[in-house]
Amino acid sequence: MKVLTEPLLQNVADMQTQVYPPKTTQPLDPLVIEARETAYADPTDPDNWVKLGRLYRRQKMHRSAVEAYSLGMTYDPFNWFFFRHKGHTYLNLGQPREAAAAFTMATRLHPTNWDSWYHLGLAYYMLNELDKAEACYKETLRHSPTYKLKVPLVNWYYLTLLKQGKKDEAEKIAKLIPPDADTNKKSNYYKLAMVYNGTVDINDALAEAEGLLAKDPENHISSYPSNTYGLAWKLIYDGEVERGYEILKRGYETHGWALADTALAFDMERWQKNGGPY
Repeated sequence: MKVLTEPLLQNVADMQTQVYPPKTTQPLDPLVIEARETAYADPTDPDNWVKLGRLYRRQKMHRSAVEAYSLGMTYDPFNWFFFRHKGHTYLNLGQPREAAAAFTMATRLHPTNWDSWYHLGLAYYMLNELDKAEACYKETLRHSPTYKLKVPLVNWYYLTLLKQGKKDEAEKIAKLIPPDADTNKKSNYYKLAMVYNGTVDINDALAEAEGLLAKDPENHISSYPSNTYGLAWKLIYDGEVERGYEILKRGYETHGWALADTALAFDMERWQKNGGPY
């Protein structure tokens, strides 16, 4: 690799925006404190760092979770589990490029892990690199022997194909989940699959989501984007662009933590930049 001499550049960033980004002052939960003490007392056990990172995430302290996984890597740098969890945390932080790097390492270290391939596909989906997302989902499907694994995969695989104009292929993927599939039929991914494959009318599904929100907004506002994101994009590619956009916009305004919320934020940014969904 050629060593480059880097010139001095103008308009440099303020150090305060780069080195000392603001962190939360949220008090730590007692379970986090206990897990942190355990990790520092026995730092060579990777499970301690993973547990700490996951507890940080439960407190929505995702930057601290990244630090926990990074600390674990200093003791066990080729442990695929650190990369898998670090990647998921980057998705929560809205950093899909960093997530893709972490999940790529996870798939190299554990080539048959469903989670890593699935979330690598989602990282590329958020980046709108849909050909790469499709390739990841093809690989994920190879490692999806059960409906429990196929159901969430079908949602993002379907949308990835739909956004590429591959509607016929998308409909074939949707049919991987039959109505009598042995899986949790109350999950939003199952319900979405039933719309995608034509079992349930999209208007009925939207009415259910709107009804839940109207009946109990406090408990259902956070789930609204997950329940309607895929439906909105189906409407858009079925020609009801304005209706789909209004659903996306309403979901975007909830500012939730689900992965659908993060994907939605990138979609809305591209929509505003491009003046449309395509």
